[in-house]
Amino acid sequence: MLPNININDFNYELPENRIAKYPLENRSKSKLLVANSVANTIVHHTFEDVVDILPENTSLYINKTKVISGRFYMVKETGGRAELLLVEPIVPSNDPQIALQASKTAVWKAIIGGKRIKVGAILEDINGQLTAEVLEKEANEVKVRLTWEYGTFSELLLNSGVLPLPPYLNRESEEADKESYQTVFAKDDGSIAAPTAGLHFTDEILSKLKDKGIKIRELTLHVGPGTFLPVSTDNVNEHKMHSEMFSINKSLLEDLKQDLEEKRIIVCVGTTSIRTLESLFWAGNYITEFTETSLVNQWSPYGSDKVISPIESLNNLINSTKDGVLQGKTELIIVPGYEFRFVNGLFTNYHVPKSTLLLLVSAFVGDMWTDIYKSALDNNYRFLSYGDSSLLWR
Repeated sequence: MLPNININDFNYELPENRIAKYPLENRSKSKLLVANSVANTIVHHTFEDVVDILPENTSLYINKTKVISGRFYMVKETGGRAELLLVEPIVPSNDPQIALQASKTAVWKAIIGGKRIKVGAILEDINGQLTAEVLEKEANEVKVRLTWEYGTFSELLLNSGVLPLPPYLNRESEEADKESYQTVFAKDDGSIAAPTAGLHFTDEILSKLKDKGIKIRELTLHVGPGTFLPVSTDNVNEHKMHSEMFSINKSLLEDLKQDLEEKRIIVCVGTTSIRTLESLFWAGNYITEFTETSLVNQWSPYGSDKVISPIESLNNLINSTKDGVLQGKTELIIVPGYEFRFVNGLFTNYHVPKSTLLLLVSAFVGDMWTDIYKSALDNNYRFLSYGDSSLLWR
């Protein structure tokens, strides 16, 4: 049965001056609110305290996706301006790691901005390095054939592309954002937005966590534009969830299984990491032969008449993973009433009102989310992508 949830119950007043437009100079000096939904407690720290806060038998799951400089300012044949935001590769591969090594030509899904742009339109980027032909168009979503003269597509992005920042920052990206809007563990190019809960970690903090005995587990989920979309319908079950690509090494599946068997404390860094782990459960629950075109449906968990154990699910995935890597897409939506299969703790920033991310937070800590957000506002926390952090326990 689909959940009957009114998105207006997940609204709150977010003053404009509480949205962090820029990061702190030292990313580990951000505030950290630690909330325990079982004990109903809230304690305030700074982020560098995580080394003392996390128990030594913790396994920390991080998303190592990397934001690509996929925004281009374009000129139409008429001389008018347009903007192109690359979202997902199609040709030569839907795997960004392969697509970014393409030369001369590629086909991508993108979001386009500009007036009277039709199928067949030819756009040139303002630096004269990239040509885009619109192959298909529906509203502001397009499929474009891209052509360029020199180097790989990765090199083109590096030289001519612009790093996309969240729209609510209301500013252009600057040179400093190329470092500050990436996590220190970012490796796999493919996102149009950073997994921002990870922005607070430094190499020093990660090193201290490892020294303490905490396991660092790496996964990849490429963040798409849907992460910024508000829920536009009052009833959440009418909302169409965006899909995002994930890539998991077989060794991570085995590590996750071992963490469960050893009863280690599983903590996810960010909503992308927790969405990935929970998607894995439903993938193993339903899919015996998983391919990179496999999709975890947004409503898979709700009203399901077939639910196996987390260990059985992981075994299914381990047995069906070929070539050491599991790839697929997920459109899973996590809303209040969802039963988490793997995760004990969650690092996350503070999200926009009436968003699917706020629904996930509520699913994780229940109605306590309102106390958490009130406490953060009352204690001058900075909100959204460049804002402060929270560690939520359930």
